[in-house]
Amino acid sequence: MSREQAPDSEADSRLRTWGRFTSTLLAFIGTLGLLRTGFSGPAESVAIFVVHPLAAVVYLAAGLVGIALATTIAGRRIFGLAGGAALIVWGLLGLLLQGNPSAVFTGDRETVALHLLLGGVGLGLALLAQRDAAPARSA
Repeated sequence: MSREQAPDSEADSRLRTWGRFTSTLLAFIGTLGLLRTGFSGPAESVAIFVVHPLAAVVYLAAGLVGIALATTIAGRRIFGLAGGAALIVWGLLGLLLQGNPSAVFTGDRETVALHLLLGGVGLGLALLAQRDAAPARSA
C-alpha cells in the first residue's frame, strides 16, 4: 500500500524521478569518496568529480536523507527546495572560492556543474510541483 494520499501530478512525478536519481547519485559519490579518501585524506578524484572527505560525508548524508524523503510528495518537495537550494549555493561557493579556504568548496568544473545542474533542476521542479498543488488545495 502506498504512503501517498493523492495521485502524483506530472510535476510531482518528475520531482520523484529527480529525487531518486539525485539521492542515489549523491549517496554513490559519497560512498566512493569515503572509500577513496577515508575521513582525513586530501581531496581525490572520484570518477570525474573531485571529492574532499568532508564533502563525501555530506554527499552520503544528503543522499540517504533524500532517499527517505523521496517516498512522499511533501518529502520530495522539501528535498527539491532545500536540497536544490543547498546544491546551488555549494556550486556558487565553489565558483567563487575555488577551493579556498577549504577544498570542500572545490572549483573543479565538473563538480561545480553537477551542483548547479542538480540544484537548479531540483529547485525548479519543486517550485513547479508547489505551483501545481496550490489550485488543488483551494478547490
